[in-house]
Amino acid sequence: MASEITPTDELPHALREALKTCDQQCGRVLEEFTGTMTSTPRLLYHYTDGPGLWGILETGSFRLTDIFKLNDPSEFRHGIDHACQVLAMEARRGHPAAKVFARKFLTLKKATTEIAQFFVGCFSCDGDELGQWRAYADNGRGFALEFDGALLEKAFVAMTPTSATHSTFPVFYDTGLLRGLCRELSRCVVPLTAMPQGRHMSAGAINEFMKQLSIYASFHAGHSALYFKHKAYAQEKEYRFLQMYAAGAPVVDLLYRARGSLFVRYTPFEWADQFGSSLKGIIIGPAADGRRAREFVRECLRHSGRNGLNISIRRSRVPYRG
Repeated sequence: MASEITPTDELPHALREALKTCDQQCGRVLEEFTGTMTSTPRLLYHYTDGPGLWGILETGSFRLTDIFKLNDPSEFRHGIDHACQVLAMEARRGHPAAKVFARKFLTLKKATTEIAQFFVGCFSCDGDELGQWRAYADNGRGFALEFDGALLEKAFVAMTPTSATHSTFPVFYDTGLLRGLCRELSRCVVPLTAMPQGRHMSAGAINEFMKQLSIYASFHAGHSALYFKHKAYAQEKEYRFLQMYAAGAPVVDLLYRARGSLFVRYTPFEWADQFGSSLKGIIIGPAADGRRAREFVRECLRHSGRNGLNISIRRSRVPYRG
């Protein structure tokens, strides 16, 4: 998809049109990439601890978190770092202005927050994976909620405001694939760095053009980075729900929560309003006290009004050593 950013009228017509064309080309590159993705998994899982389980059941919602406030921001930086590296490599083959552009390329976090707001919800295609029990479910004492993937996606589409765009997709762990995508995007951007040459433009106009080009490049690099994580996380088999707003646009139902000394922005994904039947089961972590955990799940279901909905409760099969 194109960014829907409008180039400033201060630039010559030819340069404004070139920016729009570049934006569209980058959008098509991403559309071709996403077009190869498979359908939504039959089952999706979300790992959490006891309070998290109760909160999800009580409110009937998940938190879609500001991408820049995820627990591990290095996840997002992984894709950005490769985008910057590939851009620098492609710039070496271009006009000298391309090398200057690559050196001055705005950091993605700064540039992208000027033009888009990303909120994500993270799920997994694997409901009984040791690393996730340890990392996201109270060191194995927590729970994993099991959902019908197609129904959960329908709930997401139904609740997404018209002022936002949405998508769901698997996360990829292939560095070669990431760099190939970055290369295609860079080849849409790098040739434009030479366009101001010979046009007798003022230094201010040239700087404005390069800034605009940097914003477009940052948007598409940031969007592509959302599809990738380092191969060390491949066992997570992550599947993401993405909600995106334009920069400066009011975010519907924007809320904040405290994490340590930070306030984290999020939006609620209210899956249960129309699609409560999407919840199929709850898995008890391998390090939990089975009897007490099962009773806790039953109490959560009863007090949240979800008792009797044919939701299975079962124990993890992972052999666990603390």
